[in-house]
Amino acid sequence: MNESPLSKYNWANGQPSIEIDSYQHTRVGFEALVGKLARALDLPKPKIKADGIPDIPSLMSYETEFVVGEEKIEFEMNEYSCTIGFQTEKLRDEVYSKFLAFI
Repeated sequence: MNESPLSKYNWANGQPSIEIDSYQHTRVGFEALVGKLARALDLPKPKIKADGIPDIPSLMSYETEFVVGEEKIEFEMNEYSCTIGFQTEKLRDEVYSKFLAFI
C-alpha cells in the first residue's frame, strides 16, 4: 500500500491545512496540482500568482485561492513546502478526501 502524499494538520495558529509531501517544485508542477484540486472541487482553475527570481526556479513561490461557498482556500508553494490552508477543519476534511482521489 502506498503512503498518501497528503497530510492533514493544523498550523500553530490553529488554521487547518493540508501538506503535499510529493511535488515538483516548478510552476508546471504547481499548475498541475492546482488543476487537480480544481477538478476535485469541480471549480474553474484560478489564476496563479508568482513571486521570486524567475532565473532561479527554486527561489520562486506560487499561490492561488479557491472560494468554496463562503470559505476561502489558500494554496501556496515555496522552496520549503506546498500547503493548502482552510478556514475550517470540516472543509479541510472534505477537500482532503476529494483531492486524494486525484493525486
